[in-house]
Amino acid sequence: PSGETIALAEGYQYLEIADFDGIGNGKTHTGKDHLLYETPAGLIPVGYGGFFQANGFLNSTFQNCATEGIRGRVLELYAGSGFFTAALIKNAAVEAIELNKTAAALARKVGLPVRAADVSVISGGKSRDDVVFMDPPRDGGDKKTLAAVQAISPAQIVYVSCNPMTLARDLMKLSDSYSITEFTLFDMFPHTFHTESVVKLKKLV
Repeated sequence: PSGETIALAEGYQYLEIADFDGIGNGKTHTGKDHLLYETPAGLIPVGYGGFFQANGFLNSTFQNCATEGIRGRVLELYAGSGFFTAALIKNAAVEAIELNKTAAALARKVGLPVRAADVSVISGGKSRDDVVFMDPPRDGGDKKTLAAVQAISPAQIVYVSCNPMTLARDLMKLSDSYSITEFTLFDMFPHTFHTESVVKLKKLV
């Protein structure tokens, strides 16, 4: 039942159980098309067919670590349904792009400025963007996207990754123009090999 609080093992936090309002199977679903997840930056829609981090104990710290200190004009790639967008727009002018139309539409339902588009066709050349913030899937950034990011040449890049292999590959491609200033690991699934990385890079002078 909604709002019920149960005690976990001694030394652990309490967990609040919420109603389950929808279910999906294959290409169909029944019930609500999304639920709302509360973060320090606001409510984030979580919908069927989309992606969301499952570790509720680390999500707030993860969101804050990735977006802390970001100011100016931000181009956010692979924005999803706005988990990081909600925090970024507090202190920056954000253009957020997401390929999945369903995820982008959910973000807009709660007022987050996520545009449905293919991130690989972002324009290169001179740009006023101060920061490129990217959270690609396990395959990492594709060649066209990374080339466009390098052409934009922002002062800072924030790269969030769930795959150390593709992260290493992409950081090597950026290493001629950028250096790492912060590298933070999040153990989202303890006792497994799955980690999330937040890497902040600055442009070499």
